[in-house]
Amino acid sequence: MPPDLMLLASYSDWATYEDALYAAYLETVAHAGLVFRGDPVKVRYMPESKCKGYGFWHLISEAPDQGNRDEDERIPDPRRCERVRWVAWCIQNAHETGFSWWENERGCWRRFKIEPPCRLNFEPGLMANL
Repeated sequence: MPPDLMLLASYSDWATYEDALYAAYLETVAHAGLVFRGDPVKVRYMPESKCKGYGFWHLISEAPDQGNRDEDERIPDPRRCERVRWVAWCIQNAHETGFSWWENERGCWRRFKIEPPCRLNFEPGLMANL
């Protein structure tokens, strides 16, 4: 089973919650030494926004519209925020029955998408992107 959700209601305010999400992201993803298919998982830190790394914002938020590439205008998505600890769990369990993963190329970058079993009520758009 996936790690517990990180619910906003468990924190006194948004700033405290955001800091807790970032700490969880750093611990479970950025500094965790994760490996997928024999390769180390790397995260992007730059460009930094609001004193937090680029990869973090892409994990917990989305652009207000498809054409908007302004990092400072990304909008936190509560469902993404709640599942910040699921990323490492998805990576570590991608080989298990029920998980799906596939390769996605964008320009010269090779990325992988990992989706946990649908029985977990996980929105398709909330998959781990490597």
